[in-house]
Amino acid sequence: MKRYYIHITLLLACSAQGQTTEFKTLQEALTLAEQSSYTAKLAKEQKELARTTVISAYGNSLNPKIPVTASITDNAKLPVSFIPAEAFGGPAGSFRQLTMGQQYITLLNVAPQFDIINFGNLAKIKSAKVNEEVTESNSLVTKKNLFDQVNACYHNILSFQAQIEVLQQNQLKADSIWSIVKNKYEQGLVRKQDLNDAEINKITIIDKIEQATLNLEQQYLSLQTLCDTEGSLKVSQSLWQAQTQNENLKASSDLVVRNAELQKAFASAEYGAAKWANMPTLSFVTSLNWQNNSNKKFFDENQKWIQSNFWSLRLSWDFPTNINKLTSMKTSQINYRIAKIQADHIALQNKTQNEQLEKDYTKAQAQYSNYEKIYKLKEENYLKSKNQFEANILALDKLLLAHNDLLMSQINVATSLANISFTKSKIEINNQIK
Repeated sequence: MKRYYIHITLLLACSAQGQTTEFKTLQEALTLAEQSSYTAKLAKEQKELARTTVISAYGNSLNPKIPVTASITDNAKLPVSFIPAEAFGGPAGSFRQLTMGQQYITLLNVAPQFDIINFGNLAKIKSAKVNEEVTESNSLVTKKNLFDQVNACYHNILSFQAQIEVLQQNQLKADSIWSIVKNKYEQGLVRKQDLNDAEINKITIIDKIEQATLNLEQQYLSLQTLCDTEGSLKVSQSLWQAQTQNENLKASSDLVVRNAELQKAFASAEYGAAKWANMPTLSFVTSLNWQNNSNKKFFDENQKWIQSNFWSLRLSWDFPTNINKLTSMKTSQINYRIAKIQADHIALQNKTQNEQLEKDYTKAQAQYSNYEKIYKLKEENYLKSKNQFEANILALDKLLLAHNDLLMSQINVATSLANISFTKSKIEINNQIK
């Protein structure tokens, strides 16, 4: 029975490892990356940490403390005091030696206290709240960067898969050319060099297929890393189904601008907190004491516990010479100025990047249209060159050149089509994450 359970466990493990996640759209890949990537897990923990900081800031505004002190003291040798002897009926001018005090002293002290007004800690509440917003914004920026990487990897996969299809189609053409040349060689119509060139053409395309396949495998490994999964992945979407119509897409992302503004607001709040930290603090302080004194033993039940207590209002203020506070205030002020400069720069940079994305999309569409036209012309050239070669009115090198031109034009069509889809998706991702 035990062996049976072991076999079942191994089968389930192998089955889990052999599972393949299939992506029919980019959105499915983005969903998996968002759910399982380490960045999503880190973002969740960072949000929890920021929330804890806010709660802590509220608590520190009162700064409650309840220090408890307990001690037991054995005065093994009590101090000696000299008392005038005449107090005990002795002669004037003489002294009597007395040992005064208690040997065993047990003390318990509880001193609850809290701040009534602490300007520096109150200002930290605002800073913590802004930090929570910054953390949320940072998680969105991280998510956007992750999605951009997945988008690039996904479209690289689409591109390499399409290129492999093109190469495999042209491998058939290369085989056909080689068969024609071989027949002509056996008939004595072409040289051995021509047969070698036709063979080289076949090998070259096979090499291109192998290289594209390796590149495809590398992209799948990258996609696995981005999605934080050990299972195999498969992109079943065909690049040739991508939309190529001229859509009037508008890039309107302002995520990095809002993030920079929040960073500036946080730096401003930190600067304010550093300034308020130099203000006086008003605190409520109490002290509750219980003491047991005895010359026999600790915790002498025959001796009463002596209780005392007090409460007070305490005003404390570091005179403005505290180097740490002054340095902190100056540093915070500089950090605020830096954040302001960065926010202004990012606002301008974001506008330029949005415009650049729109131009990239327009350029990709124009390039695809031109490559499509070139491909049709190259295909016509290739077919005519093949017919002319078969009719013995064209040299082989011209046919091979026409074939290579056709191959490159088809690959250009595939890569430009992938670039259209990639740029379109990048704009959509940037617009959606807010």
